[in-house]
Amino acid sequence: MNKVIELHHEAMRSYDEVTIHRLKNGKGMLPSDVSLALRNAYRREREAALLLLNETEQEPTRSVLFRSAAWLALQCGEARDAELLATQGLQGSPPTELAQELREVRKQAGFA
Repeated sequence: MNKVIELHHEAMRSYDEVTIHRLKNGKGMLPSDVSLALRNAYRREREAALLLLNETEQEPTRSVLFRSAAWLALQCGEARDAELLATQGLQGSPPTELAQELREVRKQAGFA
C-alpha cells in the first residue's frame, strides 16, 4: 500500500502544478510543461490504481484511484484508457456515489 500512496502523492503534486498554472490565468508555465505535468499526474495515478486492480477489499480507496485516473486520462485526451479505467473501477464494489462518477467518466469517454 505504501507504493500506492507514494504514486498517488506524486500524481497529486503534478496535478497541483497544473491547478496553480490555471489559477494564474495560464501564467508561469509553458503549455508543453502543463501538458507534461498533466500527463505525469495521469500516469502516476493510473499506476497507483492498477496496483489495486484485484484488491476489491480496498474500497473506497480503489475506486477513488480509478475514478481519478480515468478523469485524468480524459484530460489527457486518452478516451479509450479513461473508459477502460472507469470500467475497471466499477468491477470492484465502489460506493454508490463513486460508481455514478465512474459511469459518468465512462459516458464522457464514449463521447470523446
